[in-house]
Amino acid sequence: MDKKTKIRKGPLGLIGLVIVVIGIVTATTFSTIKDNLNLGLDLRGGFEILYEVEPLNEGASMDMNAVINSISKRINVLGVSEPSISVEGDNRVRVQLAGVADQDTAREMIGTTANLTFRDVDDNELADSSILSEGGATLAYDENGQPVVSLKIKDSEKFGEITKEISGKSSGENIMIIWLDYTEGESYKAEAAKANQGEEPAYISAATVSSQITGDCQISGRFTEDEARTLANLINSGSLPVKMTEISSNVVSAEFGSDALEKTAMAGMIGVALIALFLIIRYRVPGMLAAIMLVAYLWAVFGLYSAIGAVFTLSGIGALVLGVGMTVDVNIIYFERIRQELYKGHSVPNAISQGQTVSFSAIFDSQFTTLITALIMYIWGTGSVKGFATMLIVTVAMTMVINVCLSRFLMNRLSASHICDTHPEWFGVRKSQMPDLSKGENQFYTGTRNLNYTGISKKIITVAVIIIAAAAGMSIFQT
Repeated sequence: MDKKTKIRKGPLGLIGLVIVVIGIVTATTFSTIKDNLNLGLDLRGGFEILYEVEPLNEGASMDMNAVINSISKRINVLGVSEPSISVEGDNRVRVQLAGVADQDTAREMIGTTANLTFRDVDDNELADSSILSEGGATLAYDENGQPVVSLKIKDSEKFGEITKEISGKSSGENIMIIWLDYTEGESYKAEAAKANQGEEPAYISAATVSSQITGDCQISGRFTEDEARTLANLINSGSLPVKMTEISSNVVSAEFGSDALEKTAMAGMIGVALIALFLIIRYRVPGMLAAIMLVAYLWAVFGLYSAIGAVFTLSGIGALVLGVGMTVDVNIIYFERIRQELYKGHSVPNAISQGQTVSFSAIFDSQFTTLITALIMYIWGTGSVKGFATMLIVTVAMTMVINVCLSRFLMNRLSASHICDTHPEWFGVRKSQMPDLSKGENQFYTGTRNLNYTGISKKIITVAVIIIAAAAGMSIFQT
């Protein structure tokens, strides 16, 4: 081998280092990713609550879309992804949640109307939650280190007038009471008497106002940190436009049992192994790199999905399968372009460079259009549709990072090493299939076969009918 084709060990060492790092990181983090992956209701079960919905004011109409939006905001506070919220009939809502550790907190967060009002000792309403800034309730601590809820006032002028009026009243009357879900018939004086006897009052705070307040305020009480945080979240999520009464609740079993899930995972691993084997047989050395990148791709997809706390559902499995197919297509488009350049008689380094240039536009366009579709489904979809879109977005992102950027980087390092300069067979191309451009030869081989599809159409149709009939027979037999 002459100086022009002298093998450079540096690029090869870099390729080896990247492969070793991928192997170590994948092996050491596999268990962590598996344990932290949130499975959806259809994969591991969860619990559901059925509510009866009534208007706050008798005879008022109900906007069920507004109810669903309000419930969704509260579920987002719980950190639950892909909840199932469905309307049943005219006045019932079923909420299904997966992966909720504290069901009681979930019930309180979802079902509480959370209509915050400021009242005087005679139970006259002074202001409601509209006086607060959006998202203005936060967990804080007083001078004694006790948990309180800090409220950021939006209309400080109005709040100043209210507190000025309250502060001007006599002792025992200069009290501002904060209620959550005040109902007619409730009384501060009756609830205060309960509090004096050690019982829990219906109001959440009663504070003496000695002077005008033009800034923010806080709700203090005998809160635990979790109670103060839950109250702040309830206030921030807004009041429900209706009253919801829990009719029933029960644990939901997984539609897809753990045994079936394990079998699916095994089938997936076998499928990935077969794909990797096909890539290696078809494309040789590039196929080996593609097989390694496929492992890195799956690790990155599950790792990112676990890191962002997304819920993995049956729809997510469907998107993952689609994503694997797309990422394999990326490699096939790239490698086929390299082979076409070799069939034209170009050198291996030139074929790698030209293959990248020619294939990139097709790869980018396909991934970009898929991303647009996924974003549309995510923005306007709900439930399982949004879950499918989330996984599809992740797979597109990882395809561009792993199987476009990293894969091409390694191919460029392989080219820079000059180890494959005189070995087109390492790309699945024989030297006899390449023209000698120095002798003026033109391309005579394209790697494709002329197949008479019309002539064999009857055989293809027959085989397809047999496969469909066999599948239908098996499904009937299993039923």
